Amino acid sequence: MEIATYESAIPIENSRQLSILVVSTLCVAFSLFIVGLRVFAKYKISKPLDASDFCSLIALIFSIALHTTLYVIVLKGGLGLHIQDLIMRFGPNTVIVFFKCTLVFSVLWNSTTCFTKLSVLFMYMAFFPVRKMILACRILGAFIIIWNVTGIITVMLLCRPLAMNWDRSIGGTCGSQPDYYMALGVVNIVVEVVMLAFPFPVLYGLQISIQKKIVVFGMFGVGFAACGVTIYRQTTIPSLEYDDMPWSSFLSLLFSGLEPSAALILSCVPFLRPYFKGAFPRAKTGYSYTPEGEAGRTTPFRAATGHSSSSMKRMTTHPMFSFTPCKRGRSRLQRRCSQIVAHECTLTRDREHDRRIHRLS
Repeated sequence: MEIATYESAIPIENSRQLSILVVSTLCVAFSLFIVGLRVFAKYKISKPLDASDFCSLIALIFSIALHTTLYVIVLKGGLGLHIQDLIMRFGPNTVIVFFKCTLVFSVLWNSTTCFTKLSVLFMYMAFFPVRKMILACRILGAFIIIWNVTGIITVMLLCRPLAMNWDRSIGGTCGSQPDYYMALGVVNIVVEVVMLAFPFPVLYGLQISIQKKIVVFGMFGVGFAACGVTIYRQTTIPSLEYDDMPWSSFLSLLFSGLEPSAALILSCVPFLRPYFKGAFPRAKTGYSYTPEGEAGRTTPFRAATGHSSSSMKRMTTHPMFSFTPCKRGRSRLQRRCSQIVAHECTLTRDREHDRRIHRLS
């Protein structure tokens, strides 16, 4: 039987092909919308973009490229069809396009995942500038960079020569692709769980109402939804049939595209507070009296000791997020702040006294 050649886009014939196209379109649309809201929120509060925002924007670019690759895999690589049908109906070049695009997809997936996670870690360091939190974020961030770079290098060297990824007839050696994808997914799940658990010890000690505490936990806990997508994607890997990848990789590629987009969208949720001011906790202002009877201004994380003045200032003035946690003692900096506030109160009373005298005269 004569093998056909095919230059046009492969027709959409089943729900697998259509599902990939619809999900990719929605992921790109929602990612652009939510990241755009995040950037505009910074503009709304006159706050310049920081490292977290730039990482999010870079992740968005890689995410769009990722879903564009999925489009090519469907329309030119025959994703959703059996490999024998592809060869007979559309020619062997279609299968070559499929495997080339899946290689590019792996590189883009690692890049999107890396910058999305770095965006979250930079957010933690901005919201909770505590020494231990910053150190933990830096260590995990270094591991994420090394892990994703290693993943990219590994997928490029898994088959030698490189062309053997899409043409097994040339000869060479290939490592175990199932082991590679399984190891990559397991490490990704562990990193996500550890990263999502970082802020909860700090959030647990917040002095806010139960209702607001639930909102805050939910705001930071939405990332577990992306983790759920990751876990489900991992369960699809054992079902891959490497002799019929265009057909068997449907679910794996579908959720591999959905996962980083969901993570990117959910990582932007804490930055949308300016649009929902009434629903999120707000920093307390004014003066308050401590149990010791000293006047002091309410500050976030006032119980934490050993912080530098710059860290305390960042925690106090961050426009997106500020809380008051449980008291566990008073540092020298806090006592000094109380003295300054008491002095301000004295000056205020003196000014009021002078104004009364001026009115009487």
